[in-house]
Amino acid sequence: MIQEILNGKVRDYLAYNSLFLGDEIITKLERHFQRLSLLEKQVISQLSQIDKPVTVTEILEKLPLSPQELFQTIQSLGRRSLIEKITQEELTLFTVSPVIIEYVKMLDKN
Repeated sequence: MIQEILNGKVRDYLAYNSLFLGDEIITKLERHFQRLSLLEKQVISQLSQIDKPVTVTEILEKLPLSPQELFQTIQSLGRRSLIEKITQEELTLFTVSPVIIEYVKMLDKN
């Protein structure tokens, strides 16, 4: 897309400070999301709405899940590389990448 529209000038693209999801990325994400369980979709959606990494406890406060359900869901999403685990000091935190956040926002608009 950068090559096609901006003659390969990445600097020009970055000046717009926007994340663009092209058709190829959207198609791949659609395939991933179609295979997700309802719980996985709920966790991804919740994490996409929070602008900072969160603990398991914080996720449980937002969603009506048992700890076991959440642990299984986080493990599955982690295996699919749809969530990221971050360790800060003594805390284990979870977040989603900006690409996933943008995709979830796009889904919410539809």
